[in-house]
Amino acid sequence: MYGGAFAVPPLNIFSNQQYLMFNFSFNLLPVKRWAVGAAVLAVACSLTACSRYFSDGEAQNANKVVVLTPFPNATAEELATAFTAETGIQVEQVLDSTTKILARLRIEKRNPRGDVWYSGGGCIPFMTAVKEDLLAPYIPKEHSQIPEKRGNLTMRDKSWRWLPLAIVSQGYCYNPQVMPYEKIPKTWDELALPKWKGQIEMWDPADSGTSMLFLAAAIQRYKKPNGDESAG
Repeated sequence: MYGGAFAVPPLNIFSNQQYLMFNFSFNLLPVKRWAVGAAVLAVACSLTACSRYFSDGEAQNANKVVVLTPFPNATAEELATAFTAETGIQVEQVLDSTTKILARLRIEKRNPRGDVWYSGGGCIPFMTAVKEDLLAPYIPKEHSQIPEKRGNLTMRDKSWRWLPLAIVSQGYCYNPQVMPYEKIPKTWDELALPKWKGQIEMWDPADSGTSMLFLAAAIQRYKKPNGDESAG
């Protein structure tokens, strides 16, 4: 289950700043992490309406890169600071949810306004973006050995329009000050019991790609052999 993403808009050709961002981001993870898994890298043909738009001159500014990301500010700033220290290129962060970033990509498909999309929400948003022709292919030479599949797991887009950084598993956490371990639900079915109504919090799947991924996985459980569509 993928947990993040990275993307670049279509400025006809990849600028130096885009290549450096990709190069640096891949180098953040040791090669052996590919065997363990964790996030998603995407190359976006178009980034979307940001809190600040480029002028024509700014769009070609090789000394700044605009990054769209749903990551917490502390995480985004840590990555930006490290990237600037490595390359000398300044980073402007635009924080938004994965779902809203995808919507921005659609809005500005013909008029890209940013440089990089580094995001969460699993690979589903990026597969959707590929179908809608929102992503551009990019093969990082340092990691061109990434396979398209590993077992039944899709590791990257077949046309290199998105690439994985890592694989993560999803679960839930509980407050031990409110409930002891012995009483918490031990299965997803137990978590859905009426007694837990009003006691569970999660991001709105309409805004959060991660929550949507969790919801989709939960629904998939009720396919054969656990149920069918007629069961609701």
